[in-house]
Amino acid sequence: MTDNKNGEASPEDILDQVNAKLGVADEGDASEDASAEASAEVPEPADVPEPAVASTPDSTATPVAGSTLVHPHDAEKPMTNDEAIGYVFSGKGEERPVGDPTTSPAYDADLPEERSMASSSVKTLVLTIVAMAVVVGVGFALLPGELKGDAVKLLQGQDIIELREQREQARIDQERRDRLAAAPKFGTVEIVTSPNNLLVTSEGQPAMIFPGSRTDVTFPTRTRVVFQDISVTEPFTFTIHGEGNLEDKVVTMLPFGDAESPWSQSFGGDYTANLTYQICWPGQAQVNEANCLRPATDTDWRARELQWRRDWRPDPENTDPEAITRLLGQITITSEPAGALIAFNGRQLVNEETGEPHRTPYTFSTYNKAPTPPTEENPTPDRTPDDVYLSREGLPISVLADGKVNAVMGVYSHQFVCTPKDGVEIPAALPADAPEDAVAPTWLGVCNYAFSVHVELQDPPPEGSGEGSGEGSGSAAAAPAEGSGQAE
Repeated sequence: MTDNKNGEASPEDILDQVNAKLGVADEGDASEDASAEASAEVPEPADVPEPAVASTPDSTATPVAGSTLVHPHDAEKPMTNDEAIGYVFSGKGEERPVGDPTTSPAYDADLPEERSMASSSVKTLVLTIVAMAVVVGVGFALLPGELKGDAVKLLQGQDIIELREQREQARIDQERRDRLAAAPKFGTVEIVTSPNNLLVTSEGQPAMIFPGSRTDVTFPTRTRVVFQDISVTEPFTFTIHGEGNLEDKVVTMLPFGDAESPWSQSFGGDYTANLTYQICWPGQAQVNEANCLRPATDTDWRARELQWRRDWRPDPENTDPEAITRLLGQITITSEPAGALIAFNGRQLVNEETGEPHRTPYTFSTYNKAPTPPTEENPTPDRTPDDVYLSREGLPISVLADGKVNAVMGVYSHQFVCTPKDGVEIPAALPADAPEDAVAPTWLGVCNYAFSVHVELQDPPPEGSGEGSGEGSGSAAAAPAEGSGQAE
């Protein structure tokens, strides 16, 4: 029977269920002795597990009042399957694996032994971590310095392969620097002037040098001058000679490494310095004074005459036989030793009357031209000498003495120095406010032009050697070819 008021099973219903499980039939009106006997065999409600009650949406099965749920492992005697199923589906059980020490009746979590067992796994983990840290630390300490750095960079997430390539390149660069630092430090200086053919000299350096591998001729250090085997660790001083038209310019090159040094070093370790100098005219703006060649200041008109000479050209339309088509001049040549033979523009200078050759020192304004072949109209060869004239392209001069090497050079228009003729008025300068297309006054007929040169003749070099291979050697442009001069 069920109590309809609260929905719980009545004691009679529970008893019927127990009797049914025990196989005892319900006798109904049995005697009191039979009821007592049957009741004696029925276990106390506390010992009977809660029966499974099917739940419905309208009711919830609950255990009998006073009953206690016991984990199957904690039961004093094994449960039947039905009991175990009822325990599980009651919703108040827990699943613990077989062998769990906490299921033992002797287990007491408060005992020291149990606490030690619980903490042993933590200690093992800590000891394992410490041992691994010690092994890693000792291994790291034993690594070479380079690998140790790589390990740190690897932990930092850097590209070790790229770093090693950079380190290898740095090693190669350092070896190159060390090799260059231990190598002798000598270089080549090239000096270019405009106008060309200005004499460049340096103390301890020859003023006459052998061109390339040739040993039969020498050139003065003019035009594109090259000094070789110059120390780059010490200052190098040279002089550009103005020879009367320009101020002498003394230049001191600072050693390599100085902020103002012109020396540069190639990847192969060669040292070179390339210097260029040009005329800076009075009043010219935006010039680099360090590379300027200034007109001589012995007179206030020197620069004006040089500029006029640079720009002057003969008038091609002037057919007057007396018209000036060339600027004429004279040349003086001295030598060491004296007594050397002279050739100018391919012609040896000789005395026309005696046939004897002229020798240094010698000054001339004419020279012997090649005689013309006789003709019917002129059976006698024409031996009229030619005048020395100023040429922009230059005219060659050769000086030769017995036992010495032939010296060859050129003489150019801008190398002649103007000396005003007596009683001739100096052309005035253009006024400051003159228009840009104004023409400066002419200097035709105003100047006597002269050029002087001193030649130090050289001894032949030893057999199989050349000046170009020795310390302090240099080079210069070859002299103009015979007849190459252009008349002015």
